[in-house]
Amino acid sequence: MPTKKTEEKKPKKTPAKAKAEDAQAVDVPQDGPVKLPPSLGACADLYADLRDDRLAKDRESAVLERKEKFVKTFLTTRLAKGDDRGAVGRHHRVHVESEDVYQVEDWEKFYAHIKKTGDFTLLNRALNSTAVEEQIAAGKKIPGVRAVPVLKLRLHKLS
Repeated sequence: MPTKKTEEKKPKKTPAKAKAEDAQAVDVPQDGPVKLPPSLGACADLYADLRDDRLAKDRESAVLERKEKFVKTFLTTRLAKGDDRGAVGRHHRVHVESEDVYQVEDWEKFYAHIKKTGDFTLLNRALNSTAVEEQIAAGKKIPGVRAVPVLKLRLHKLS
C-alpha cells in the first residue's frame, strides 16, 4: 500500500524569532550585543543616533589628530635641525631616526620591469573603482573584472 508523502509544515516565525535570526546573521560587536528595538523603524532611528554619535566623536578625534600631527611635525623638524636627536619628558622619550621609504620616480621604467620579470608583488592588489566605472560606462569590457552587488544602507532624515 503506497504511503502518501507528508509535507513538513514549517512553523511560522514570530517577529521576535525572526529578529533573533536576523541579528545572528550579522557580526556581534566585540564590546557586546546591541539591544535592538522591536520595530525596523525604531532600528532605523537607533542606527541614525549611533551614527550621529560616532560622527561627533570622529570630529572630536580629528581635532585631536590635527594637534597630534602638529606637535609631531614640530618635534621631528626641531630635533632633525639641531644637534639633539631626542628629548625626555616626565613620562615619555622621543628620538628621530632616518628610514628609507621607496617611491616610484619613473612609472614607465617601473611597469617595464614588472612586465619583464612578472613580479607583481611590487603592486597592491586593488582596483581603482573610479577608473573601472568610467571604462564600463564608456562601453569597454575589462577582462577578469566583474560587478559584485553589495547592499548599501541609505539613511534619510525625516522633516
